[in-house]
Amino acid sequence: MHWSSTTLTVLGLFLIASPAQANKNRTDLCGMSMHASDMPNIGSFAAVQGTWVIPEGLQRYEDSERDAPGVSQSVALCCGDDCSLRLAAGTLSYPREDLEKLGYYTAEPWFQLSPAFPAIQWPADMDLTFNTSAVIRSNVQILGPSKAKIIFSHYLGEGSGLQIRADIEISMNSINIPEMHVNYTGSHGKGTFKRVGKMKDIPQPELCGDSAWWFVSDRYDVGPETDPTEERKQRPDALGRFTPILMGNPRLWSTGNGQSDPREGLLEENPGPGRMFPAYLPFSGLARFWDMVRHPGVDEDGNEDDTVTEVMCRTRAFLDDDMIMMHAPYTWGPGA
Repeated sequence: MHWSSTTLTVLGLFLIASPAQANKNRTDLCGMSMHASDMPNIGSFAAVQGTWVIPEGLQRYEDSERDAPGVSQSVALCCGDDCSLRLAAGTLSYPREDLEKLGYYTAEPWFQLSPAFPAIQWPADMDLTFNTSAVIRSNVQILGPSKAKIIFSHYLGEGSGLQIRADIEISMNSINIPEMHVNYTGSHGKGTFKRVGKMKDIPQPELCGDSAWWFVSDRYDVGPETDPTEERKQRPDALGRFTPILMGNPRLWSTGNGQSDPREGLLEENPGPGRMFPAYLPFSGLARFWDMVRHPGVDEDGNEDDTVTEVMCRTRAFLDDDMIMMHAPYTWGPGA
């Protein structure tokens, strides 16, 4: 993905531009979503894709690498409209340990089938750690109720890059705990590994594409917070330390009936006719946009106030330019 001078000029308008419909609030993420329930005859979603630039951020001397706040950039296919069960893939950006390199962040790729499995980072032998300004693309595909594929790409320049494919299969073991079996291939080689779920005596988690999401969060596992006060203390102003996170080229494929399969060339296992967005239907007017808030918020003196809802992250979109942006509502990055 290349940011032209025209595109960068357009980005200056993001802060004053508004989506086609009013943003809704969530406490755990900000971004954009599409929902099959909003579109009759679409069926469900079979694949989702997003491309983003690893953001620059501000590190403070009181931080250690272990507890410094990070942000994740992700795409996901979900069961239900609230994304309570999801297959997601993205990167986590965080400060380096070297405090002399303030504002220099790295990112590590990960994927997750939640809530049955914790987030999984790629094996260390794949040597996947990326620096600020790297261009990353994640593609998540559902091939069946228990089978999926993730394609993770890092662009080094025109016509070159690193790509890793992971074939995922979900099953139940002999003591009724879900297992995830992963076969992966990439330029560094190939391998296999297994992960055991974190819950017992639950139905086998099924993969489904009721909704698709492109989002940013200040934690791996998005969802309701059990203790928002403690959570906020653990992640102080995480998104406020980062430059705006740009997610371009959002793409979505459905399983609904069509004349041909626009996923051909993208999916190796071709599950049948489908339609691609935004080629088939534009995102404008169909997408839902989300801002991330905290409640209770903080008043002007820094004290918690039950009457205040604090906005932590806003979403702005120029879908005609194939791009959305998630950013803190206040000054970000080095020198903030």
